[in-house]
Amino acid sequence: MADEETAGGGKQGAAEEPAAKPAEAPRGRIARLRLFLKKHGHKFWWLHSLWALSLGIFVMLLARKGFEYLRWVAVALGGAWLLFLVFFRLYRSGARRKVEGTAAKVGFVAMTYLMKDMYQIMLFFLLPFYWNSCTVGETNFWFVVGLAVCALLSTLDVVFDNYVMRWRALASVLYLITVFGCLNLVVPVLLPWLPVSWTLLGAAGLSALVFLTLHFRLRFLVSRWGLVLTLVLVAAAMFGAYAGRKGIPPVPYYVQSAAAGVIVRADGRVLDAPAEIPAPDLPRVVAATDVALPAGGIEPFRHVWRREGREVARVEPEEVRLAGPPPAVRLTSRLPADRLPQERLGEWVVDVETSAGQLVGRADFEVGR
Repeated sequence: MADEETAGGGKQGAAEEPAAKPAEAPRGRIARLRLFLKKHGHKFWWLHSLWALSLGIFVMLLARKGFEYLRWVAVALGGAWLLFLVFFRLYRSGARRKVEGTAAKVGFVAMTYLMKDMYQIMLFFLLPFYWNSCTVGETNFWFVVGLAVCALLSTLDVVFDNYVMRWRALASVLYLITVFGCLNLVVPVLLPWLPVSWTLLGAAGLSALVFLTLHFRLRFLVSRWGLVLTLVLVAAAMFGAYAGRKGIPPVPYYVQSAAAGVIVRADGRVLDAPAEIPAPDLPRVVAATDVALPAGGIEPFRHVWRREGREVARVEPEEVRLAGPPPAVRLTSRLPADRLPQERLGEWVVDVETSAGQLVGRADFEVGR
């Protein structure tokens, strides 16, 4: 009997437990707005990413108008450096960390938004110039692919905010690539009388200096050990840039036209061979490449003749200055008689290279029987 009462009492007690109350709907417009943003906020960020990509495409179209807009890239570069300097001082951390507090979160979002805009302006502006100077399928083409990936990354708000800007090392690498890409284009325009190999070294050294200012305070950098570290890293950056120069497009130079054939017009233009050139006619083949020099200046170029990927000869081409805009130079050369190979059949290319070996463009032709 007692057991039954206990059991009954237990059932009764269980029945008397209050049921969980359903969640109340938020009251007020602000509360409902917060709930809506919390639920659908990520969708708005993806829509904003589409808008950012459209803006980047517009910047690319603007960049095609010429070098008169490069001063805005320099301004954006300086603004991005200041933003990053403030960002790394406020959110200094060696690893990913969560931003706490309403004010800190608002500041983080505002800073990342401004930096994304800077990235989009600079990276999308750079792409047309580097695309013109690269050779598809060659090593320097992949540098342009890397810039394009960085530009696309700057438009993906969810990825940029949650991953890139929360990892100090990743944010630093992205910034270093952007700074180097900008300086590698801006420095030759400011110093057009220097060969691009020299301006490449200058851009690498300046990029290393800017990078150091983000990670170390000025008081340390002007100290004895700070100066040693600065000299070592700047020298390493310059050495690395020179060692990898063949993988970097020689902006701002690019090939306007390239042809190889046996018919040369009175104005010096060469008609590209429409089909295979007979092997006996190889000594008559003329390679002509028009290289645009948007910033002016003088750069020594050379023609490198290759058959089936193997170098046959390096030739100093004849140069003829062409009226712009943009100013350009026509380079023409023939294969020296003493370098004519016995085996002539196959695919031939004539590469236009700078004195430091950076590939500007090429003309190609086929030799048959």
